[in-house]
Parts: sequence; C-alpha cells; structure tokens
Amino acid sequence: MRLEDIALFPYLNESSVYISKLDISPESLATSRAFEKARRRAINRIEGVLSGDLSKPASFSNESEILVEILSYIYARILISSVNEAALIRKFALQEAIFAHDTILKNKDLIPEISKDLGFIFKDVEIDSVAIHFTDYIKYSLSLKNISSKMVNKRVESGFVTITHNEVARLIQEAIRIKIEFSLPATIPDDLQELCSNDIKEVETIFNEFKKDYVDTDFGEIMPGLFPPCIRKALTDVKSGVNLAHSMRFALVSFLYNIGMGNEDIINAFNVSPDFDYEKTSYQVNHISKNEYKCPACSTMVTYGNCFGKDEICEKIKHPLGYYSRKIYFSKNPSNTKTVKAKEEKEETEKEISKKEAKEKEIN
Repeated sequence: MRLEDIALFPYLNESSVYISKLDISPESLATSRAFEKARRRAINRIEGVLSGDLSKPASFSNESEILVEILSYIYARILISSVNEAALIRKFALQEAIFAHDTILKNKDLIPEISKDLGFIFKDVEIDSVAIHFTDYIKYSLSLKNISSKMVNKRVESGFVTITHNEVARLIQEAIRIKIEFSLPATIPDDLQELCSNDIKEVETIFNEFKKDYVDTDFGEIMPGLFPPCIRKALTDVKSGVNLAHSMRFALVSFLYNIGMGNEDIINAFNVSPDFDYEKTSYQVNHISKNEYKCPACSTMVTYGNCFGKDEICEKIKHPLGYYSRKIYFSKNPSNTKTVKAKEEKEETEKEISKKEAKEKEIN
C-alpha cells in the first residue's frame, strides 16, 4: 500500500508498521515542536468529526505531510481516550468509516488491499463484483437494510457470496467503524495526559459546545408536527407496524431523547411494532439515554438511506435537531419568518455573485 493511502486509512495494520519503524514516543508526539502541526491537525480532525464533515487532503506534496496526517490520527486517539465520552468515540469511528467508504468508491483498486488488511476472506475481484466469504458477509452486513442485501438473495458458491463493489465498500465501512470504536478508549497514562492537558481541555470545550447545541438544548413542549420529514416517516412506519432498520431505530430513539422525551414514552412509541419486545426496547432506549448519544447528522442519515422527504428547510440545515429547533423558532416567532428567509436568500445571492466573480477572475 502506498504511503499516501496509509495516511488516508491510518487505522490499518500497515500504518502501525510504518509508525513503529519511526520510533516516535507518545511523549515526543505530545510535546515536541517538530509535531506541532500534527497536534493541531488532530484537533481540527476532531472538530470535523463533530461537525459531520471529516475532510482529508486530496493529495500530499511530500512524506512530511503524510507523517503529519498519520500522527494526527494517533494524537486524536490520545485526546479522545482522555476525554472518554462515548458519543465522541462513536462519532469519531463513524466519520472515519464513512470517509473510507466514500474514498474506496472513488478508487476501487483499494478494495483488495484494505479488505485483506481488515482480515476479510475474499477472491475473484472482478470489474464490478467481489466474492467474499459468507462469515464476513454475515458479520458486517447487519446494518444493510435493502432486501437485495439479504444473503438469501445473493449468489453463494463454495461458501463465498458474490457482491457489488458498492456493497463491499459498505462492509468495509462497518468493519472500520467497529475496529475503531471497540479500540477506544485506549489506556492513557496520567503523565501523558498531563503533557496533553491543554489540548485535552480544548477538545472537552469543543465537545461541550457540540453537546450544548444538540443534546442539552431545552426544546420545551414536544411538538411532533414540527419534526423533520425523516423522523415523521419513521414514526409513521412504527405506527404502521413496519420494522425499522437498526440505523433508523437508533436515529429515532436518539432524536426523541435529545428533544426531552422520557424513556418510558419513547418505549411506548414502539409498542405497536410487530416485533416489540419491552425488555429489549427498554435496554436500547436506556443505553442511548445513559450515553447521551446524539441523533445522527443529515449526512449520516443520507449515508444509511434514512433521509426521506427533504423540504426547503432541510436544504438550510445539517442536522435533524437543527430542523426541529428552526421549526420551533418559526412557530413561536411567525413575524420573523419572512425576515430570516429574506436574509438567507440575500446571503445565498451574495455567495453566487462571489463564485461568479471568482470564476471570471480565473478566466481573465
């Protein structure tokens, strides 16, 4: 695997081998001026994770830039482990996994190497398909909700399931998410935490702001009529006896919890589901509330196929809770609705003009 690829997938075993050869101690990473860029990049990385927009360099000019990218991942793990918030760990793992999925689809030549590194047993990598061992398929396909993804609908020969590149990319995404999430929090010695104390405090501040925006917000009286389209559809499906995919069930429960609905009320909302199990549902709801999980961002909802019925407000926000908050504001301040929309239209127009001017400058 190229060094550039190792930098984009720093959780793979090849990355560990590369770093071990450099002999860089955690203490040196935390304090040396030589790694200041890596430490700053780590914090920016965490900010991107929490905003739902983890970005990485499209290319690298030299090995020094590659090293910064890899070390930033390692330092981010140190900071995240020190903060030790379940929601942050989950978000970090998910965003890294989503980035991997999107990158693999743009460069499908990476599929064999990454699959091998993750321990997948596979063969017959064709132009548009891969044959993967059924045990790996079962293990990582639980989050795939399309009926065509069920193994009964797949061609199985000698224990190998033939799937598309898109499907193997989703399996790789899930494998990476699990690999990262279950490896955190790592045990960070007290003396190392002391060396990183300023950066740890900065990450705690960033995370607390994130929680304040979406978890601790006082939404007041719950108003189902103002829910975003995706959540309304999920509730309608539940009431109609439709079994929700695990990812949509998590989104619905976390959304209802985030806006202040009590655990018993959330549990009762699922009481019409054909597979309703009070003990199981109670455990899931209590687990989400105990860890203060946040409802997934819109980008994540899209990735899992849970975005339905987008309207004009959806175009302006990045999170279901942002949608609900906005609708509440407009319902309480109807006189401000036109003002806000006019301001947004003006800003949109100004952006378009700026883009046009920049394009004209490039041409000239």
